[in-house]
Amino acid sequence: NTVENTKPDTPHNSENLCVYVRAQFQKFWELYPQKQDETRAFQEFYKLKPDETLFRQMMDALQEQIENRLDMELCGEWVPKWKFPANWLAQQCWNDELLPIRKQEQGHANIQTSYRKKSAADILAESCKESSFSINFEDKPQTGNNVLHFNSTRSV
Repeated sequence: NTVENTKPDTPHNSENLCVYVRAQFQKFWELYPQKQDETRAFQEFYKLKPDETLFRQMMDALQEQIENRLDMELCGEWVPKWKFPANWLAQQCWNDELLPIRKQEQGHANIQTSYRKKSAADILAESCKESSFSINFEDKPQTGNNVLHFNSTRSV
């Protein structure tokens, strides 16, 4: 009775290893949000030569970091720029903890808007906050009694 190994082994000869690592790197590169300096990133990736377990750990962590940053942006929080892919790999950033998302209480909701410049729409909305409007779409438009007509001839 022999137990069959269902997981493929990492190829041992150098040509197959290069192909295997290149295929893994392409998956990493497709997922990484900031595509800069692919050559250096591949060099760092090749130094790691991740086995299937490490590669899965890296990809899962990267996906979680992407989602974490999107959640932070949706909450209006500042999000640091992505590291260059080569740096992310060299610094083993798949081991980093996720950035904390601060849950904002309702009483403190106005603080968030004070950190960004108010737009004209924000100012208008605030000024109209306490007003009540009654719009009757059945009203007929008024005729143009307040229209000014200018003489089209010019004197030189």
